[in-house]
Amino acid sequence: MLRYFIALIVVVVLITTIVFIRLSNSQYISPASEISIARTAITSAMQAKSDSYAYPTLKRAQTLYDSAMNLWSTENERFILYRDYQSARNLANEAAKIANSALRTAKLAESELKQLVADQLGRIDKMILNYDQNYANVPLTKSLRQELANARLLYHEAKSAYERKDLKRSKLKLDNAQVLITGLTDHTHQLLANYFEEYDQWMKWVNKAIVRSSREKTTSIVVDKFARECKIYKSGKLVKTLPVELGANWIGDKMHQGDKTTPEGNYHIVKTKVNGDTRYYKALLINYPNDEDKIRFSQLQSQGRIKKGVSIGNLIEIHGGGGKGVDWTDGCIALNNSDMDIVFGYSQVNTPVTIVGSLRPLDEIRTSSSAKP
Repeated sequence: MLRYFIALIVVVVLITTIVFIRLSNSQYISPASEISIARTAITSAMQAKSDSYAYPTLKRAQTLYDSAMNLWSTENERFILYRDYQSARNLANEAAKIANSALRTAKLAESELKQLVADQLGRIDKMILNYDQNYANVPLTKSLRQELANARLLYHEAKSAYERKDLKRSKLKLDNAQVLITGLTDHTHQLLANYFEEYDQWMKWVNKAIVRSSREKTTSIVVDKFARECKIYKSGKLVKTLPVELGANWIGDKMHQGDKTTPEGNYHIVKTKVNGDTRYYKALLINYPNDEDKIRFSQLQSQGRIKKGVSIGNLIEIHGGGGKGVDWTDGCIALNNSDMDIVFGYSQVNTPVTIVGSLRPLDEIRTSSSAKP
């Protein structure tokens, strides 16, 4: 009996040793560690937004991970001595490797996008600032004003998204803002370019007015519409520069009644108004329409550019009641009351009034505006 017992023990020990040796082989070791590492790598990649920046790579890692999990489950259902976890382990290791690659790709892509968005934020901020500096006073149609407002709104939304690290949303809004502000800038640029084609004529008018003031030792008033300035010359010397407000649709020459445009040309004062003569504190009535205005009006009406029955308009004044900070008149030139007192003191009937689009060329205006901090 003892012999059989010893033999049984030997057999058991032998079998146990064989099983232990076999189970110590890597193919029998559970891939739990590799699976855990792969899961952690995929989670880290997802937190780094690899699904946005490296989706195909992350998707491949997730597929390998799922395959590893399925194989692990399948092998667990087999008899212990027949299990083989090597394939599951290999798939998990490959999933971890690819997930780490997706993580690196995502971090690099996010870093590049962050810099790209930061640069674009600065560029569009400068574009909007330059527009305000160059074109703030240019009258726009309702639809163009809405486009400008939308561009500003999109820029601020993009900036907010950037601060929240929502870079893709920020980039999308910046692209839309850039389209709007670029189109608006191009439109306004061309509008002013067309307007300033009359610059040489404006300067001829102004130079003639100053020379006359110098020769006759008289006062001459010059209004620079673009700069919003009323300049008073005495004996050819500039003695005062005062801020003004114009017709709400000031750009261009006045065509007819109701267009809310301040006229351009050579005029003179035909009447001074005080007290009950005017609702604007004090006023200087000029001789609009002059002969040139009447000829142009007739030509435009004969060409069909002004409808029949529309009047040329009149009652254009330099008057008080200004200081509102916006262009609001129906075509007149408004100053605040204290400045109106100054203009009034230098003026009398027949004092020349020259109204021009600008005393500076457009290129000079743009250069000085762009140079502002």
